[in-house]
Amino acid sequence: MNNAKKRLFYLISDETANKLLGELHKEKSNKEIKEELLDSISDETAKKFLEELHKKKSNEEIKVGEIYWYINEDGWVRTLNYSNSRYDKTLILLNNFFRTGNEAQTYLNKLEALTKVHDYIKDTFGIFKPDWDNTNENKYSICYDRVEKKLGFSLTNFFQRDTLIGNFRTPTEVRQLIENMRTELETIFEV
Repeated sequence: MNNAKKRLFYLISDETANKLLGELHKEKSNKEIKEELLDSISDETAKKFLEELHKKKSNEEIKVGEIYWYINEDGWVRTLNYSNSRYDKTLILLNNFFRTGNEAQTYLNKLEALTKVHDYIKDTFGIFKPDWDNTNENKYSICYDRVEKKLGFSLTNFFQRDTLIGNFRTPTEVRQLIENMRTELETIFEV
């Protein structure tokens, strides 16, 4: 695999890889699925895809001298004047670049809620490391049903989903998390 394909390997979410290759490859690991996907595209296609990703992140519409917001290393929302500097570009690539203070504060609130939820999970249930090679092991993840407008959970045995919150051993753990951390979860799911 060339460098462009290696970088894409880490940028393609497992959920996207699973959707792209679907049921045909459910016996394969996520790593094998992504490798197969990337092996099937040309080096030129991989380079173009990477360029598009970088264009998305570069936020080209901002002009030198315009104000933007970011979250500093102490967890405060701050402003800077855009100067097309290495620092500006790094903040953009790290998704720590916001056009309004409200956007930055919303993102900070989400990070703080995520930290509280992770601490609760660690202290209450311990960290669950799913065995993705074991299709007999149930793995539960929390989700928000946009139709029913409620928090819930999904069950999988082999689809490894990208989840900021993590996976759970039982539905009881998920229900307890929802009951005790509802406000934080609603912040995370932006509801």
